[in-house]
This record gives sequence, C-alpha cells and structure tokens, in this order.
Amino acid sequence: TYARFTIEDLEGSIECIAWQETLNKCRDCMKAGMVLLVSGTVEKQGERPTLMARDIYKLEDAPGKLVKTVHLILNAVGADEALLGSVQQVASMSAGEAGLVIHVRTMHMGTVILEAHPTMGVKPTRELLGQLRALLGEENVRMSTSKALEMAVVRNGQQDRVAGPV
Repeated sequence: TYARFTIEDLEGSIECIAWQETLNKCRDCMKAGMVLLVSGTVEKQGERPTLMARDIYKLEDAPGKLVKTVHLILNAVGADEALLGSVQQVASMSAGEAGLVIHVRTMHMGTVILEAHPTMGVKPTRELLGQLRALLGEENVRMSTSKALEMAVVRNGQQDRVAGPV
C-alpha cells in the first residue's frame, strides 16, 4: 500500500510516493496545507520526476529528528562558572539523543574540543536552541547531522582543522 500526493514549495511542485512504512511514521502530519520536510530519492520515469519519500516530518519536528550533534562554541576568556552553569542547566532541561560538543577557544592552545558524556545528550528543540543562542550568541550554537567530531591539532601555535561538521 502506498500514497501518491503532490508537494509544493515556492519553486514548484513534485509528485511524491510514500510507502506504508513511511506513512505509518507520519500519520499525524499528512494533512492538506501542513508544512513538511520530505527526504527521499528522485526518480524520473516519463516526463516528470517523482519523489520516493523515505522520511516525512513536520517542519517543526525536523531538527529533533535530523540533528545528531549540537556544537557550542565558547571563548575561554569570559566563560566563567556562571555561564557554564547556565549552559548545563539549559541543556539538562532538554534531554535527548543528540550529542553535545563544546569547542573552547583558548588564547594559547587553539580550540579544545570537549564531547559531553552520552547521558548529557540533548533534544535540539527550537526552545533549547533559542536559549543557548541567548546565552552564547547566535553564531556560537551550531548543529550537524553527523556524529563525527571536528578534530583540532595544534602545531607550532597554529590550529589545523582535520575533519568534521563544524
């Protein structure tokens, strides 16, 4: 069993097919006019392409489903105990499965990267991200869809970024 429907955005529309397994995961979001994020594979058979839906989410639920790691960037200068306590309190109120990685910029050691214990995982909701951005600044809260960490290597006082999502 499958559903065939049309999705559209400001650029145009595309026919979409979702199999029963996909539909079962998103029953509450399949309503006319609902804003969705749909991922899948585009297939072209005939004149128009078709999107074979793999995942369908309400747009407001997408960060919680797709984000694997939340990255916080702190400057060692100015990161006092009160700020760190506030970050910890905000993060602990939004427990989830996304990893939490803290990048501490230091004056002499480059960037030190700390990965929080898995029990300190967060759910990257709009509220959590807003609170963290209010504490740290818009540019200092980032998200990635990968669990891979950025590695920092310091050579002769220069930082080299090896790989990662940040």
